[in-house]
Amino acid sequence: MAPARQIAATILSGLVVVGLGACGSSPPSACLTPDTEPRELASHNATDPVVATGATGSAVAAWSSLTGTPVSVRVRDAGLQWGSVHTIGDYRTRNPDVAMASDGQPWVAFEGFDDDRAAVFAASGPDWTPDLISRGQANAQEPQIAVAGEGTVIAAWITFVNGTQGAIAVSVHGPDGWSAPAMVASATSRVEHLSLSAATDGSAVLAWTGGGGRAWATARQPNGRWSPAATVSSGDREAIEPAVAAGSAGEGWVVWNEAKRDGTAARVVIRRFRAGSWDAPTTLDTASQGPLQMPRPGQALLGPALAMTHDGALTATWAVGSRRRSQVRARTFTPRRGWAPTVTLSDPADHAGAPAVAIGPEGRPIVAWEEVDHNLLRTRSRTLGGGERCTDLIGAVTESSAIALAGGTHPVAVFIDLRRASVDVQDLR
Repeated sequence: MAPARQIAATILSGLVVVGLGACGSSPPSACLTPDTEPRELASHNATDPVVATGATGSAVAAWSSLTGTPVSVRVRDAGLQWGSVHTIGDYRTRNPDVAMASDGQPWVAFEGFDDDRAAVFAASGPDWTPDLISRGQANAQEPQIAVAGEGTVIAAWITFVNGTQGAIAVSVHGPDGWSAPAMVASATSRVEHLSLSAATDGSAVLAWTGGGGRAWATARQPNGRWSPAATVSSGDREAIEPAVAAGSAGEGWVVWNEAKRDGTAARVVIRRFRAGSWDAPTTLDTASQGPLQMPRPGQALLGPALAMTHDGALTATWAVGSRRRSQVRARTFTPRRGWAPTVTLSDPADHAGAPAVAIGPEGRPIVAWEEVDHNLLRTRSRTLGGGERCTDLIGAVTESSAIALAGGTHPVAVFIDLRRASVDVQDLR
């Protein structure tokens, strides 16, 4: 994913102009004030943070640098205390993804270079020594990492075989270390936006876009076998940044936005993998336009997000456009009741997008998003089923963006404070 950094961004050809790093007084926010101020994890020049949590309250966060310094990582222990910053690799490392095992073991995968070739590395605390896991492959990019049960970690990435044709490779970490890369999808054109999710029994789901703008996916069974890669979207629209959620016994979901090439006739579509095949697609939402860009540093996220509970309840959140603005919406699914009606989370009068979702205490989904409120770019969250008001992640006079969420008993959000390009963390309730 190419960075889309802007210092003063104009949305939609002049609709809204946002001056990043606002200071002084501002109009009151439409959302509640956070109970506590966020904590700073990195002081400046950071971008694209990611976060994962474990079962005991532990967490790991990582981010890239705007100035070419190495990928950085910090770990929160079971006592909810954040440790010191660790830098990994050399100045060419970027695009990290993180995972946390149930025993609190943190993992990070990231892009770097093996000689002059783009490569994927993985590392784990406490020493954070990187392992080259894309060995023997050229131009490996967009790593994803997830924990799939006790002692099993899955990493996936895109490997470009001739510059434009991309294939999907995976490696599994077990008692003997990282396995040799295995190809789970052959090369197609325009491969990007890889997404990985894993369950505790070894099940996993991978999705990406490629081959004419379609969404592709493959599912992993608990025995380690991957299903044949398949196109899951239709050919009449272009798919955007699919997201996945893995359940037990090889079951999984993939959701994506899709629209015609001019951005019109948009819809949000989801499919379920079970019993070895993909169910028919379900349309969650339709709109006149697809999701529209947010004024933000770092990677420009337009796709939906998914999160699943241990008992199979699912929450999908997405952004769709209307009248040159985007709205953030969500729907929940339970095995007994099916899909609930759509809920609009952002103010219809504002421009919102870049949603994220995680499962918090008692199985309640927490959705976070970015919203332009009174010409300030704010990050905010809402717990579904826990009240009708949203809560800002940081004080009202500060602009912020690039949210990542992780759930569990002590859910957490990381994001960028745009005054200093710092990484901040906020506990969620």
